[in-house]
Amino acid sequence: MRKKRFVYPRRQDINLVLNALRLIPMDYNLELSWRNSHAGNPNLHVKSQTNEIEWSVDIYPNNFFFVRLDLRMTQVCHSVPSLVGYICRMLRVKPVSNF
Repeated sequence: MRKKRFVYPRRQDINLVLNALRLIPMDYNLELSWRNSHAGNPNLHVKSQTNEIEWSVDIYPNNFFFVRLDLRMTQVCHSVPSLVGYICRMLRVKPVSNF
């Protein structure tokens, strides 16, 4: 039986998501770590907190993001704008512009 070759998220996709997540107001900086899903797929786990509500995003390849808010609500997003929009809407905050 063949072993499944796991694919990591691309560096460009990770940078794009991290830059977009910096638009969300945060209580502390982003924490990054590599993890594996239950099926063994590698993903980048990004974690932070806004208004004392913890949230995290798992970045998978091919624009697949798994979002957790306050360890209760979960959502799958398939684009970066929908990811940022969902987090801002659930946290009831507006994106911050750095310009």
